[in-house]
Amino acid sequence: MSKLLTLGLLAIHCLTTHSQYKKMVVLGSSTAAGLGSFPLDSSWVNRCNHYYKYQSGIVDSTYNLGVSYSSCYNGMPSSFIPPVSRPAPDPANNVTKANTILSTLSTPSDGVVIVNYPTNGYDGYSIAEIMSSLQTIYDSAVRTGNKCYISTTQPRSDGNFATSAVKKKLADLKDSIINRFGISHSLDFWTGMFNPVDSTILTLYSAGDNVHFNNAGHRELFNRVVAKNVFGLASPPSAGDYRSVVTTGLWSDISTWQVFDGVSWGAATLAPTAGNGTITISAGDSIRINTATNFDQVVIESGAILAIFNTGGATTFTLNDGSGADIINNGKLYVSINATLSGAGTVQNNFGGTLILRNQGILAVNTTNNGTMNVSGTGNIQNATLTNNGVITLINFTLNLNNNASLINNDSISIAYNADAFIATTAGTGSFLNSTGAVIFKANATGIGWINASVSFTNNGTVKGFGQYNFLNTVANTGIVAPGNSPGILTVNPSFVTGQTPTFNLEINSAGDVAGVNYDQLQFSTVNFLTTNVTGATLNVTDLANDPVGTLYTVVSSPAGFITGPFAQVNLSPSLGNLLITANVVTLQKIAPLPLTWGDFTAVASNRQIILKWSTLQETNVDHFVIERSPDGQHFIPIGKTAAKGNSSMISNYEFTDPQPLANGSNYYRLQEVDLDGHANYSVIKYVHFADGGVSGVQIYPNPVQDILNIVVSLNNTRIDLRDLHGKKLRSLRFAQGTHQISLGGSPAGVYELVIYENERMLESRRIIKVK
Repeated sequence: MSKLLTLGLLAIHCLTTHSQYKKMVVLGSSTAAGLGSFPLDSSWVNRCNHYYKYQSGIVDSTYNLGVSYSSCYNGMPSSFIPPVSRPAPDPANNVTKANTILSTLSTPSDGVVIVNYPTNGYDGYSIAEIMSSLQTIYDSAVRTGNKCYISTTQPRSDGNFATSAVKKKLADLKDSIINRFGISHSLDFWTGMFNPVDSTILTLYSAGDNVHFNNAGHRELFNRVVAKNVFGLASPPSAGDYRSVVTTGLWSDISTWQVFDGVSWGAATLAPTAGNGTITISAGDSIRINTATNFDQVVIESGAILAIFNTGGATTFTLNDGSGADIINNGKLYVSINATLSGAGTVQNNFGGTLILRNQGILAVNTTNNGTMNVSGTGNIQNATLTNNGVITLINFTLNLNNNASLINNDSISIAYNADAFIATTAGTGSFLNSTGAVIFKANATGIGWINASVSFTNNGTVKGFGQYNFLNTVANTGIVAPGNSPGILTVNPSFVTGQTPTFNLEINSAGDVAGVNYDQLQFSTVNFLTTNVTGATLNVTDLANDPVGTLYTVVSSPAGFITGPFAQVNLSPSLGNLLITANVVTLQKIAPLPLTWGDFTAVASNRQIILKWSTLQETNVDHFVIERSPDGQHFIPIGKTAAKGNSSMISNYEFTDPQPLANGSNYYRLQEVDLDGHANYSVIKYVHFADGGVSGVQIYPNPVQDILNIVVSLNNTRIDLRDLHGKKLRSLRFAQGTHQISLGGSPAGVYELVIYENERMLESRRIIKVK
């Protein structure tokens, strides 16, 4: 048989076999439908179809469900009942239809859903409801096992979108989408596509109508989809590519490797370096590199390990700058003792990957964490930027930001150590930005979280937790300070507040007058200064407790120093008043009974609906209740309203049915009680998790948890493994149907993973935070 015929048959075999296993569905509006491109084959979706079907041979078709004038509400699951004045789902072109198309795949993860609703309706919809809709679509897709990618907003400047406020809203939505879904699960269709002077579409990419992209713009969107590697494919090997072939091995041993010669894989004669092609650490393999090496284009597969360290002495490992990220980690990457990872290259830790920096290891390359990163012993960032879009846990001791290193937190940093922990430097200075929406959480009341004077700190997000922080070089603090997880006591130093404009969020959580037990308290230390000036701060105190009138609460205290004011703004529940700043405390009193005393509040799933029931023990001048729902426990939108009894000294019962909860994902509920005079307060939050349109088989709460974790099981033969963030199994528990409790009181504070199995088939994993 001729070589040409053989290659032809191979190509046909590739096309016919792969096309059975992978599919792509695009949901969206006019950009997905191809408007602005000419001919239509030039649209980004049709380019994807041609590339994946004919050039790569991995899909039978790209299914385009894009329809002009569609909005995110049209893409919602078919069972969704929209709020008044909002569009209904389009069953022919929504996520339910996408899931149906992909349901024929034998491997669900071979299905990809791309969601491209960039602007329609966004001039009138709130950011919260847009994000809730996109989250629902995303959850619906991934719950069936598919991969899902959410595109950002796109620049637009016609009609109502010509105002600066709406343009800013589109930009804010872009950031919200990337922050919510992470770099790994979002597609940035904004950056580099707009004119920064007026936020219009960049002329290079404009179709001329201030709404759509031209052929060049569509080509750029196509390039971004391909660059995202949405199918998670390993690139076809090229001559010079390496792969590991041993369960445990050294990088420098040639027996660790095979090399591709352009036709087949064979034994390597040299260890790989930057002069070779892609270097893959294969799933199941653990490779250690312990000699000075130049390398590039390393891919660590899920289930694989690359450990960079040398117990024999200080060693520099050089990461060169090739195309894209130069280490892509989907498994585990260790940078440890005596190791300096330096060079012009970059590290990308993907969602599902774990990056461990420990035992004085040095990261001297720009690094993006989209997954989990742990720092233990001491870890060093040196003359580089660490961008966190996932979870970083400071397990113990110190993270150094040396020689102008930067830490940018866009998601969550947890200080889990039960003694003093430091973000500091040993050489030069560093900077630390806690971005809007991001959280720094101190999990233990013991020990101090030090952000040293050599690290300039800017807080636009939330600082919360237990015990004490010392921010010794605060550039700006416009964010939130929230003690505990309610209730709790949190201490900060005076310079973190004086001259700054933070917001203090505190709750009076239960009946009683003990700080940290019944209500939140913010304390000031005397580190740096003796006096704390709160004239730039806003104080918010919410009352949820049925204490007698006259109960005194010390909500802010400086045990060894002084407090001067007044606050820039004070917002108290109507039942609170008599705020007083004395020498070293801020006190307030219960001045009236709560308009109502809450009784029970339950949220129960039934026939794909959620029934909320609550009671009040007494009511005084109560007008109505607003029922609110949230996909994340933070951003709530109203979904209904119920009239109150008004005045009653007896138990009053209420019920509300949410006919359309988020069909695949989390449903958080709270009740807003509104008085006749317009004052309002909130109930506790209740949680129900749905999966595949039905209630999730396992409900877990509270999260964060201090001691007792409640587990409600409706499945048969359920096993739950408790693991640490290294993947180490700590406990394996089996549950019958019903409600169970396990104690985590003896477990160290920190972040854990619960892996849920039914009949030995893994269903899902969930993270929980264990606090003191």
